[in-house]
Amino acid sequence: MKKVGTTDLYEAAYLLGNGCRFAGVEVVPMAGVLGCSLSFEADEDLAYFQEQFSRREATVNLYAFRQAYNTVNGYVHQAKKSYEMAKKREAGL
Repeated sequence: MKKVGTTDLYEAAYLLGNGCRFAGVEVVPMAGVLGCSLSFEADEDLAYFQEQFSRREATVNLYAFRQAYNTVNGYVHQAKKSYEMAKKREAGL
C-alpha cells in the first residue's frame, strides 16, 4: 500500500477520481489561516498520478472530477469546522 499527501485540492480530486482511497485530512495552521493536508493511499504506484498531474498531462472525466472535487472540498470544510470547534472548546468558549 502506497501513501501520499497533498495540499492541492485539484491534485487531491485527481487522485480520488483515479481510484485512490482517501486516508485522512490534517488541518495545518499557516500564517493566520487554516490549510489542510489530504492523504491518499493506493495499491498501485501513486508517483505516476503525481507525475502526470505535475507535468500538466493529467486527463480526467469532467463529471467524475467535479464529483471528486466536491467530495474533497467537503472533507476540507468538515476538518476545518471540527478544528475550529475543538479550539473553541479548549479556550472555554
